Amino acid sequence: MSAFTLTYDYRNAKRLLIALLGLELFLVALYVMMHIALPDVRWGPFADAFDLDADLSIPAWFSSVQLFLAGGALLAASCFDRRHRWFLVLGSLVLIFLSVDEGAGLHERITVVARGSEIGVLEALMIRNHGAWIMPYLLVGVLLIVIAIKPAISIFQEHRRPSLWVIIGALTFMSGAVGLEISSYFLERRRAAVGYLVAVAAEEILEMLGVSLVLYGILIFGIEVQSNEK
Repeated sequence: MSAFTLTYDYRNAKRLLIALLGLELFLVALYVMMHIALPDVRWGPFADAFDLDADLSIPAWFSSVQLFLAGGALLAASCFDRRHRWFLVLGSLVLIFLSVDEGAGLHERITVVARGSEIGVLEALMIRNHGAWIMPYLLVGVLLIVIAIKPAISIFQEHRRPSLWVIIGALTFMSGAVGLEISSYFLERRRAAVGYLVAVAAEEILEMLGVSLVLYGILIFGIEVQSNEK
């Protein structure tokens, strides 16, 4: 038995999920009020602090911390599942990388490099001068799926409930982080363009909601594997 013990239960995990969802709706509501509904009001530093489209804003750091916590929770759960430990550690590292990416905007820096380079391949990957990150991230994602498909299926068969939450959360996150972000490249990317601002709000709420569901699924998974070890 592992010397490490997780001190939470299903009720606490559910309470955390509800709290996170409430906070996310609050952050999006502030953004809609300041940037879409009442953009002419002088909000001062609060407008930048709660800007969903800014890298160093409160919502960006919230998303980054969420991803990091999900990675940490998955790493903790790996202590109780020796058979799938390498897979869980790999998943934890992916989540922590996404946390760093969210906080530092690493994928956007790839686009910045592509714009300033004369490398034809990078330029060809961009959509309206954006999105040079898509192909590299897609290739890495496919490689990870190939590597991890067998243990992923095994865990799904043994832990269907938490696996379904993680899958639903991941799909929700991807629909915002990839789907809506790519769609926004075809919109008028001006601060005053309402269509773009609405797309940003939808993208970020899907990302935050998705990570919350993933975290909830991981917490439930941690409870199950811990109980199986006793």
